[in-house]
Amino acid sequence: MALRFEAACGCRTGRVRKNNEDNFVFDGQCREELRPGDQFLLCSDGLTDMLSDEELALLLQEPGTAEESVQKLLEAALDRGGRDNMTAILCRIV
Repeated sequence: MALRFEAACGCRTGRVRKNNEDNFVFDGQCREELRPGDQFLLCSDGLTDMLSDEELALLLQEPGTAEESVQKLLEAALDRGGRDNMTAILCRIV
């Protein structure tokens, strides 16, 4: 299982993979320290296959709670046809 990692801060895109011990590891690197307002989206390819990185970033910039933001992402992907199962977790640094 591999989840896609998107960061709306100074981090590059990477992948989160499950290792043999049922832990998840990120194979990317952050270039800056985390700050309040930074957010990370962990999601399956069911979401990223339907929305571009630019669309994801724009939707994540809209106001609302983390739950509302995830709902907007899922609805946008479903509006595009949602061909696969979608999982999304949005982590916001406070």
